[in-house]
Amino acid sequence: MLVSRSTILAMFIIALLSQFLVYPPLAHAVDIVHPTIKHTPISTKAAAAGIKEIRATVTDDVGVKEVRLYYRTLGSNNGYVRIRMMRELDGNVYVAKLPEISSPGIEYYIWASDSAGNPKTSGTKSTPIKVAIGSGVKPTPAPAPPRDKGISKWVWVGLGAVAVGALAGGGGGTGTGEPTATVNITAPVPVP
Repeated sequence: MLVSRSTILAMFIIALLSQFLVYPPLAHAVDIVHPTIKHTPISTKAAAAGIKEIRATVTDDVGVKEVRLYYRTLGSNNGYVRIRMMRELDGNVYVAKLPEISSPGIEYYIWASDSAGNPKTSGTKSTPIKVAIGSGVKPTPAPAPPRDKGISKWVWVGLGAVAVGALAGGGGGTGTGEPTATVNITAPVPVP
């Protein structure tokens, strides 16, 4: 029995895709989940005693690659100073040691990326977390993270692979009079 190239290709694609369902570690090779940052902004009372460090708990389903703190003087239009946050040995807590911070205070945001380069922030460059020192102003909470816009591009890549497998397995024929098939897939264009 002769097997056509399209049938072999379809079997290969199906076997490859089934590995993502049967063997989860291989599924992590395509990491589409952003890290999670849990950070409680510094209270006014704690800021009055002096801000010496900023802490955040950062986790990811595969692995955290890097965590950074960006800070500047409260109300400044200067650029942010970048500090790499170091992981404590006993968990997922990352710490940035700061020089002495004085009045009027500090504004900052935390940036993290995972091993696939997926970024996440707590606060942003344009809407940082603000902590006033000496003025009695309460700190601003970290803004809510933006909602994801649509389906990840990796979902579309997977759907494309399934469509190619369907075309290879069910259509094309071998030129020997076998019936051919057409598959039309209609979907919205993914948002980058």
